[in-house]
Amino acid sequence: MSSVPYYDQFDCTNPSLKDAKNLVLLHGWGLHSGLWDGVMPELLQQFNVTVIDLPGMGRSPLPQGEYDLESLSCQVLRVAPDNAIWLGWSLGGLVALKIATDYPGRVAGLVNVASLPAYCKADGWPDAMSPQLLDGFVEMMAEDWEGALIRFLAFQCKDSETYGDDVSQLQEALFFHGQPAQKALRQGLKVLRDTDLRLALQSLSIPSLYLLGQNDNIISSEMAASVAALNDNCSVGIVTGASHAPFLSHPKKCLAALDDFVSEHFVSEPLA
Repeated sequence: MSSVPYYDQFDCTNPSLKDAKNLVLLHGWGLHSGLWDGVMPELLQQFNVTVIDLPGMGRSPLPQGEYDLESLSCQVLRVAPDNAIWLGWSLGGLVALKIATDYPGRVAGLVNVASLPAYCKADGWPDAMSPQLLDGFVEMMAEDWEGALIRFLAFQCKDSETYGDDVSQLQEALFFHGQPAQKALRQGLKVLRDTDLRLALQSLSIPSLYLLGQNDNIISSEMAASVAALNDNCSVGIVTGASHAPFLSHPKKCLAALDDFVSEHFVSEPLA
């Protein structure tokens, strides 16, 4: 069986837009690209969109060998367009940042949602999460991987002003394209725990935007100033009322922020 990740490409549906830019969408841990379905009609008014299932998740097979940020990035690049704006959610944001750093010619702009260059506390990074939180989910994975996955997804939605709807959407979508590989889940949590790309973000020369949920219990919105301080080309926005899944809970606010970012840095037309 091929280890090439599942992907799909959709052409811009706006007939008045002659030169639509490419947009790559990367989902978060344990999920799949179907999570973007709710915002696809608006995105296709402005972009040619490529959605990719991260290796071992959704419809993508689990590749042989190492499962780390380097291998994830290499696998994703195999099916991505040559030049695009990359939008990553949570774990997908780390993959997008890694690609933007290592393959700058492939990434025109970076938008990361509910993601950080480093998820866990470190020197000069005091408001990030405790690594023990992720260690706890890694331990739960060994005992009951499905229960741990469901609990983690529910935790992502905690304190969102649309909590019930957010949890329902995630649970409904969770196994829609089959079960994620347990190795991908375990190693994906370790990628979140161990990765520190702060220096990578510092060196990034392309425009970037980080969107954080105001009520996110995984990534504190207090990290906004710390992220912005890493790079003058990086702007940070707070999605009020949102937790760790802003594109599900507050799609209009996220689309407006994306539209502002693209309008400032690229030739564009407003999103519908």
